[in-house]
Amino acid sequence: IESLYQSYYSIPKSWVYFSLRTKSFTGKSSYRVFKRVYDFLNNNDYIKVKLGVEAKRQSTRIFPSKKLIIEFKKIGLIWRRYENDKQDGIIVRDKIKIGKKFKKITVKTPNNNLVKKYQSDLNKINNNLLKHCVCIDIKDSDLLVLEEQLKKNYYKDKSKYFWKEQVHHSLNFSHVTLKRIFSKNNLRLHGRFYGGWWQSLPGKYRPHITIDGYKTSECDYSTMSLRLLYAKENIIIDDDIDLYNLGQKHTKQQRDLVKTYVNAIINDENNRFRLSKEDLKVLNMTHQQLKEAVNKAHNKISKYFGTGIGLELMYLDSVIAEDVMLSLLREGIVVLPIHDSFIVRCGYELSLRAQMKSSFKKIIKANIKVKSTGPLLPEHFNKELDLILNSNQSSIVKGSDIWNLLIDESNSVHDKYLSSWSNSH
Repeated sequence: IESLYQSYYSIPKSWVYFSLRTKSFTGKSSYRVFKRVYDFLNNNDYIKVKLGVEAKRQSTRIFPSKKLIIEFKKIGLIWRRYENDKQDGIIVRDKIKIGKKFKKITVKTPNNNLVKKYQSDLNKINNNLLKHCVCIDIKDSDLLVLEEQLKKNYYKDKSKYFWKEQVHHSLNFSHVTLKRIFSKNNLRLHGRFYGGWWQSLPGKYRPHITIDGYKTSECDYSTMSLRLLYAKENIIIDDDIDLYNLGQKHTKQQRDLVKTYVNAIINDENNRFRLSKEDLKVLNMTHQQLKEAVNKAHNKISKYFGTGIGLELMYLDSVIAEDVMLSLLREGIVVLPIHDSFIVRCGYELSLRAQMKSSFKKIIKANIKVKSTGPLLPEHFNKELDLILNSNQSSIVKGSDIWNLLIDESNSVHDKYLSSWSNSH
């Protein structure tokens, strides 16, 4: 019932997947209890059911019926304190070969001191996140626009960015705890933090995120993967150098395409990534010309391209991310991680920027530039971020204005969710 409630209030709404096979449960008693509740819901028309097909490896799916939705609407979307999973936050993955293809599997997490340290630090971070209300401040009507955009982005990202760890495309505001995922059965490969709902939110919508009702700022490292590779070669790179510049003047769209290509080849060990014909047309280059230009611009580290070193770099940025979160946690500052960028409540931006630089230098022994994206008002939803930030509109939220900012009363979903958090404290 809890899963049905959460799935109904997710954006977009989603089905609940599970198996009806007894071997999927820890014991006979747990299966009997589950089956009793399932049968009651089904027999009394509280759920819609799509039965799974074992031969096709399809799980059974359920969704609340109109009858159950009426009950959920009486409750509304409210903030609640959930328990932290203190034992299973460290996940280790591997790949096994089945025929000509590889399948990703989850292996048993080792019970050693390193894992205990990872889990202990993760528990500190998660226990803090569970105390706070993380939501998005946009008009209720714009939530429908966001829902459609998320559906489109999910299928596009799933095929295009093959090197990224996939996250669920639905936003569920109760999902604030993190898990740390390692790859290739190695506790020093990958290790990034996943699970926070904000990680599924496209970048242009993140300036609308709030923490405990306050507007937020996002700070991210500049050209982090490339700088990690240069540091690996003990090569000092000036902070102000744009490493996505290929020796010519790029538009923002062209620079973003270069960034996409560079980050892909760092993580692509099979040398199969290609920008689309449309993207190459924007760059006014062929694939071979782009490859040669990148190798020439970064000839001192080009030996790493196409080697799959990305998992090693991800581990380094996860260590940095952990240090940033734990350091600011000691100062009472909640941090929302997005791998190589972080979101904090406005007013703590300078502290975050300083800590990001400090953590990077502490672990990598090099300097790096950090850039920031400030908050936006609900009326700027779905507008081009760069045009808004570069405009002179007085309604843009700036640091000095943030203390007296009032939440827009038309945003009832945000307001009710925030109020339920306030009333629980």
